[in-house]
This record gives sequence, structure tokens and C-alpha cells, in this order.
Amino acid sequence: MKIQLQTLEDYCPVADKVPLYFNPGYVRSHNYENLLAAQIVAPENQKILSLFGLDKSHAKSLSFSPFGSFWSPHGISHENFKRYLDSLESALAGNGIKSIEITHPAEIYSDFISPDWLTSMGYSLDYQDLNQHIALDEHREVHNMQLRKLKKLERDDFLVRKLKTGEFDQLHDFIANSRSFQGLKINIDKNRFLKLINNMPDSYDGWAVSKNGQWAAAVVISIVTDDIVYYYLPATNNDFRSSSPMVLLLDYLAEYYRAKNFKYFDLGVSSIRGKKQAGLYTFKERMGAVCLPKSTLVKYL
Repeated sequence: MKIQLQTLEDYCPVADKVPLYFNPGYVRSHNYENLLAAQIVAPENQKILSLFGLDKSHAKSLSFSPFGSFWSPHGISHENFKRYLDSLESALAGNGIKSIEITHPAEIYSDFISPDWLTSMGYSLDYQDLNQHIALDEHREVHNMQLRKLKKLERDDFLVRKLKTGEFDQLHDFIANSRSFQGLKINIDKNRFLKLINNMPDSYDGWAVSKNGQWAAAVVISIVTDDIVYYYLPATNNDFRSSSPMVLLLDYLAEYYRAKNFKYFDLGVSSIRGKKQAGLYTFKERMGAVCLPKSTLVKYL
């Protein structure tokens, strides 16, 4: 069993189908200047893959993504994982890396090693974010306040539709402009955003809710795995904020992807470095979301 180390130029995953953030099209769209892919195929088809962005003396899994960590689709023994991790850390140290940061996904992503394994191997918890999701194969309890808003939005002729590929340019503009009203910046520029969509058109859906032809809210849905979709770059037009159009859009999408047989709708974190964003958390909770921890761990070599 030998660890394979690859740069961005050479990167080829050990499996035909990998989570979105491990897809070569995804990482190449983000122009990682210093990417290191580390993977093995152990006996009995035990596979493991991780990606790291290298920045001077720091390695992070994974920059530009909601999470990184160690993907193992068929499981791997504790012994083989330790051998893999020892080899990886040795290789990183040999490249001048002095610290490693791992952003681990919430527990709904089942094909990842346990964070407990990392803590048993010298990693410590840096912070723990609040990651919310809707279980699409379970009954969803929506708060009465949200149900009243839904009825009003429907009465007022707000309409949801799936966007065409040619509308993603406009979608980026809408998200950027809407966020600027809140003093926020979109964390991906338009060129990189469009490159991402063009490289993997089957992995992203664009959605908008509108009234009288004017967009009131929009979001990108990332298809992360066969079971999980992710709520990416949600934005609301400031002119419609009092109407809460995202309530209608989020409710519609939960039912749409349930019908497509997805199991989870990942709504992302409602915290910043572990500090709860109360308003955002409450909104998602009232739409029927539940919360799981999402850990970021560090180790100094």
C-alpha cells in the first residue's frame, strides 16, 4: 500500500465518481495554484482521498469549499488510515508544511472518516460550526409563521422557476448586487463562477422566484453527491425582503429534490467560526431544518 501524491496538473481520483468538491472539474475551476491530492487504494478495495491547498507553511483541506477532509467510499481500517495519515504528514512536512487544517463535513456525509479518528491521531478541535440540513425522506415541520408567509407569497403571484444555463451570468450579478445591500461580498468572482458552471453543468442548478418578471430571490443548488444537494449563494432582492420570497423558494426546492430522491438538503452553516448567526439559524430552523456539528481541526507538525 503506497500513498499517491499528485499536483493539480496530474490529479486523477481513485474512483470514477467522487463528491463534487473532489471532482477534477471543480478544483481546476478554482485555479488552485498549490494543490496536493493524496490517495491510496488498500487491500479489499479500501480507498481514501484528500485534497489540500498549500499556502506557505500551512495546508488546508479544503480552501474554496464548504469542507474537505478524508473521503473513503468503501470504508478503511483504522490501521490503514493511520499508515496513510503518517505518510501524508511526512510528505507535507518534507514540503515545508508546519500546520494542517481539516474542515470536516457534517455527519450526513457518511463516506468520510470519523473526526474522532483525527483527534485520536493528534488533531485538536479549532472550532465547531452549526450546519443545518433538511432530511428529505422524513416529515418536515414548518413553523406556522413560515406557513402564513407561504400562503401570502402564493396569493401574491410569486413564481418559482429553474434557470437556463444562459442565465447564470445574470444570476451572479443578482447575487452580488443583493449581497452588497447587506454589506457583503460574493466569495467567487463571475469568471470563476461561470467556469465552474460550464465545466460541470450537471452539478449545478440555478433557481429564482419572481413577481411580475422581476427576480425577488435566487439561489444555486450544488449536487454534491447522489444523496445530497447544497444551498449555495442564496440572495434576496432588497426591494422584496419584507415579503420573504426565500421562504417560497426554499420550500419549493425541498419538495423538488425530495421528488428527485435526494436524501438531504444541506443548508450550510449558520455560524462564523463557531459563533451562531441567530437570525439565519432561526430562519432555517423554521423551514424544518435540524442542526449537526461541522468541525474544523488542526495539527501542528
